[in-house]
Amino acid sequence: SYAGAAIQVRRSSDNAVQDIGFIVGGNLDTISLKAFATTNACYVTTWYDQSGNGMNATQASSVNQPVIVTAGTVERQNNFPLITFSGSQWLSLSMGFVRATYPNATVNMIYQNTSLTGSQGLWGCDDGGWDRLQLLNFAASPSVAYGLSNGGCTVANATNNTNQNIYTAIMNYGAANGTYVVINGIAGTSFTEGGGGSTGNLAIGAIGSSGSYPFIGNASE
Repeated sequence: SYAGAAIQVRRSSDNAVQDIGFIVGGNLDTISLKAFATTNACYVTTWYDQSGNGMNATQASSVNQPVIVTAGTVERQNNFPLITFSGSQWLSLSMGFVRATYPNATVNMIYQNTSLTGSQGLWGCDDGGWDRLQLLNFAASPSVAYGLSNGGCTVANATNNTNQNIYTAIMNYGAANGTYVVINGIAGTSFTEGGGGSTGNLAIGAIGSSGSYPFIGNASE
């Protein structure tokens, strides 16, 4: 029933912005996107919340906005549009993730790391305290990748590769062994969440709205 736009984009040539919606079937309206971009780049300023709760993911700083069009060409993988993060781009949501307030949550993303340099966060709400709930990729130790960090990084179910991966975090705060991560259909060991979550705002493409541990790669949904 959602009738709004998918994203708002900014054109590099004149900083004009425009909402981009969907075509029949729910795919992104890339024809309108390319018509707006012409031969320019376009950056995502807002990824709209479709739930009706108004929790849009936004980035006001132009240098920190992820790209979706480069020189008039829509960024794609497997023919699907995607948003590219190059190590200093992220989107912030106007909500924290205190686990007692939001005990049951699911995060789904199709992502691809294009570089395995440094520690990266696909999403998160890290305010410097535990629980630090996010995907972390510790590339300094290629054998270690954490699908979900919970204090001591108790769940190690992620992949250190440059393939496109399907990521799902299923979180049930207060339930014994109620939280686990699924990567490409393979579930990791479940665990019991400790701590109370973060008061910092959620982010996509980093582990918090300050942009720490920025993601280097892309997300197609």
